[in-house]
Amino acid sequence: MSQRFYSISLPVNRAFRWRTLWILVVLLFFGNLAGIPLLRATNGPVEPVWLWGVIMAVSTVLIGGCLFLATRTGLGAPFLEGHLPDDEIGNWARNVFAWAVVAASSGSLVILLMHRGAAPPDYPAGWLLVLASVKAGIQEEIYMRIVLMSFLVWLGRFFGKDQEGRPTPAVFWTAIILCALFFGADHAESRLGLPGATAERLAILGTVNFFFGVGLGWLFWKLGLECAVLAHFAIDALGSAVVVPVWWSRILPLQIILLFGLIFSCALALRVLFDSRPSLNP
Repeated sequence: MSQRFYSISLPVNRAFRWRTLWILVVLLFFGNLAGIPLLRATNGPVEPVWLWGVIMAVSTVLIGGCLFLATRTGLGAPFLEGHLPDDEIGNWARNVFAWAVVAASSGSLVILLMHRGAAPPDYPAGWLLVLASVKAGIQEEIYMRIVLMSFLVWLGRFFGKDQEGRPTPAVFWTAIILCALFFGADHAESRLGLPGATAERLAILGTVNFFFGVGLGWLFWKLGLECAVLAHFAIDALGSAVVVPVWWSRILPLQIILLFGLIFSCALALRVLFDSRPSLNP
């Protein structure tokens, strides 16, 4: 699979770029802001300003340190770092968007299966869920991929690397799986104490998010942070703000249009992915 689809290979031991760090910190800040409306609407806890400042300061140090480790392993954010040749940006972007469509189409159906019961009376408005999806896509991918996965891959390179100093595929897959386990467990733990949070549902939630985490980790490895962020956002936004409400509407024509739309868009995106050149080594 990794040899068939278009992928990129960032240089190992490349220069650390401060611009990339500040872009990620700004994105994290606005991502956190985007999640506040849903928290207020659902009476969720909102951190006081002073605590938010402390969290942002600590996060800046963590992101900066692990972003540096990413430059030692070939991971990173190729577009934000400026490591894509001008004539390849379009091809890379096309593949990034195609993977986001595949992830959103398939992932939203999984989300639908998890919400196949009756609509709760307090289900949030769509725009609140879209904003919350912005937060999830940015915040969780920065912490899970740039911070945790980059750190694990950097540790793993001491146990397996090639002649160029690039970690072996086994190292990347080990880091992907470990991050996915944490990703799934964290999502299940965050639902503890909520209405309907039975052990069975939490186990299903953790398992589903484990597989989501594996896919997002693979996208981070092969196409960079930008692809993982966009795919994560697309899954959450389409699934929670569009697919689930349409299903709960019980309007058959809308359900049929939605189903065929998801299948068609996924098939079209897969065609783009299969027609792309296998790899890019800048």
